[in-house]
Amino acid sequence: MTMLNPEGLGFGFTAPANWTCNPAGSAEGEVKYNCGGSIGDNQEIGGELIVRECPDCDEARRVALRQAEEAWGQQWRSGGPYVVLAETTKLDGANAYGVVVVAFWRSNPDGAIDRQLVLRMTSPVEWVDVIRRVVGSIRANARF
Repeated sequence: MTMLNPEGLGFGFTAPANWTCNPAGSAEGEVKYNCGGSIGDNQEIGGELIVRECPDCDEARRVALRQAEEAWGQQWRSGGPYVVLAETTKLDGANAYGVVVVAFWRSNPDGAIDRQLVLRMTSPVEWVDVIRRVVGSIRANARF
């Protein structure tokens, strides 16, 4: 595993040594990266990592932002007070894993919730543990 620290996220996280995070566009108050790596036979694992500013991020706004995210038709489940996730091992009818995490946190520990993270990753089912370790590292380092 290696530490990745893409510019503008405000945190780093551990990922497999062959992973990279490449810029995938940005807008005012938003950074987006495609993060992942090759697992051979022209297969890739990983996905999209987005961090957005979320001013006035009250509960109604958080619900609206979560509802705007696609989760492959899966049910959202709570991962904590400001985290929801959806996952499946039958992605698009195939034997593949997909996870989406939507989280909100404070960029200043004493401040209000002002940041949103959207993480959407896929892999073959046999690589689930790798994706879950990346998700766990992102969660621990972003502190949501």
